[in-house]
Amino acid sequence: MPGRDLLQRLRPTGAPGGAGPVAVPADDAARNRELEPVFAALEETFAQCDQLARDAEHAAAEELARADREAQQWLAEARLAAVGQRAAAAAAVRREADAAAAALLREAEADAARLRASGRAALGPLVERIVALVREDLLAGTAAVPVGGDRP
Repeated sequence: MPGRDLLQRLRPTGAPGGAGPVAVPADDAARNRELEPVFAALEETFAQCDQLARDAEHAAAEELARADREAQQWLAEARLAAVGQRAAAAAAVRREADAAAAALLREAEADAARLRASGRAALGPLVERIVALVREDLLAGTAAVPVGGDRP
């Protein structure tokens, strides 16, 4: 009986005390014959494990490819959205700049109108004074300006 042979090989080899010989046979052929059915039974399990590993690698490759395609699609959508957002931001900046330029132009026009008005207000008395001085010079005969539109 094979079971009995196994038990015989693992029996105590001596009375308690000093170390004795090991209870496993040194016959490699007998050990191999005994283990062959165990390893033969495991062959199917090893094959299943190999197949599971190949299936997992294939599934992982497919998942990575799908994730890569999805990431590329998201990236393309983000780029398109960025173009639209840049255009909208540029339009908003342009509107703000146009409004600021219009406000600055209105302010400059108002300043110019004030300057013209103050210039006209100051010009009246100044013109009168100049005309008075020229008349004095003309009457005194010391005028350097030709009379009657004759120009040198």
